[in-house]
Amino acid sequence: RVILGFFWGFLLLRASSKTRGHAERIGYCIFNLCPDRNESVHERLRYPSGMSAEDDFLLRIREYYRFNAIQSHLSWDQQTIMPAKGASSRADILSWLAGEAHNRLIDPELGIIVSELESRIDSLDPDLACNVIRMRREIEQATLLPAELIENMAKLSSESRVVWAQAREESDYSKFV
Repeated sequence: RVILGFFWGFLLLRASSKTRGHAERIGYCIFNLCPDRNESVHERLRYPSGMSAEDDFLLRIREYYRFNAIQSHLSWDQQTIMPAKGASSRADILSWLAGEAHNRLIDPELGIIVSELESRIDSLDPDLACNVIRMRREIEQATLLPAELIENMAKLSSESRVVWAQAREESDYSKFV
């Protein structure tokens, strides 16, 4: 508990001012689970200290889009200034990021939250309702594809960029095929 407390304290120090209140609520929930309350541990961890389904949804979606943004930045870097010898390492990183983003999108908990929000979509803020509808569509599409396929596609795409650049430079397109 001391090690976890130290680690959690470190995370709280690193949290931005906008997310610090949320991080403190989660930390309080994890380290102070109260068995005398009528709620289950699952409910306490899912919606800690007053966190609503909307907040949980937005938190998960922000995390998903952060993974995608990191992928985009690394991909841009690879295409513009990264040395060709770093392609294999970058491909591994992009593959892992794609898999993590995919796993967050197909997480059953996110599906439950989206279903809960869909059940009261008429009472939601219009922007949130639009995001819920969009995420349902993305979740349905993502669940059709295994994470391994997503990771392999990201890795091959990253590796092929270097081969394509060399083939184009040398006008030898047989390298790419």
